[in-house]
Amino acid sequence: MAIEENNHNSNSIVNINAISDNVVLILDFGSQYTHLITRRIRQLAVCSVCLSGTSPLSAMAALNPSVIILSGGPHSVHEEGAPSLPDGFFDYVWEKGIHVLGICYGLQLLVKMMGGEVKPAESQEYGRMEVRTHEGSKLYGDIFVGERQSVWMSHGDEVVRLPEGFVVVATSLQNAIAAIENPHKRLYGLQYHPEVDEIFINSIKDAGLYDSIWQAFAVFLPVKTVGVQGDKRTHSHAVALRAITSEDGMTADWYQFDPKFLAEVSAKICNSVRGVNRIVYDITSKPPSTVEWE
Repeated sequence: MAIEENNHNSNSIVNINAISDNVVLILDFGSQYTHLITRRIRQLAVCSVCLSGTSPLSAMAALNPSVIILSGGPHSVHEEGAPSLPDGFFDYVWEKGIHVLGICYGLQLLVKMMGGEVKPAESQEYGRMEVRTHEGSKLYGDIFVGERQSVWMSHGDEVVRLPEGFVVVATSLQNAIAAIENPHKRLYGLQYHPEVDEIFINSIKDAGLYDSIWQAFAVFLPVKTVGVQGDKRTHSHAVALRAITSEDGMTADWYQFDPKFLAEVSAKICNSVRGVNRIVYDITSKPPSTVEWE
């Protein structure tokens, strides 16, 4: 038996008879990062398959997944006709003991369908933010309790009321919900993208520059820019890169990368992250600017 695998560049046919018993299924709701999730899982030597988030339940069940990841996406759960999960989805995953992880839109979809409440955020969050994990989380374990993690936010809605049985396991420094879980039902959710701008930081590490830089991150800009990709005109997002050197954080200077390095990073991001067609590098010192973009 064969099914079509959803791919941002082309459709491919997957022979499910040749797939491992340990399968991670990614349901794509239009996120620009879905293929990064798929690739990162495969790099861990775990079979991962990507299907459209609107696929019928029969197509998902045919893969016999152990884990299902609900991707992010550009939609709002409040929009008329916004993509949703098929009827019987939760009964299926509970019967089979499948773990489900929702990311951004995927989290909001979980919350809404399980009886919680999602509203448009008072202030939309884009780019790098810090979150703190809570004690007793199955999602994070005990290793990261109380620690701050720099994560990538890109959303305009937020959870204001959890469904029954869910608990908050991570919050932003502004006390916004960053991660939730219901271990009993094997349902988990992240309001941020754990798979992003790895590209920038890993490139710095690969170049042997990591210890020379005090802080580095990428900022997803809530503006669109015209470009040309694959012989087509695009109207996509811009990403700003920031890397600085500092002795105490009170003053800082931008790190002077070799232009070739910046060109390579720009190409990697634009080729790997769907929906991004322009990269800019911040060459402003502190003062007059702060280190963070906010």
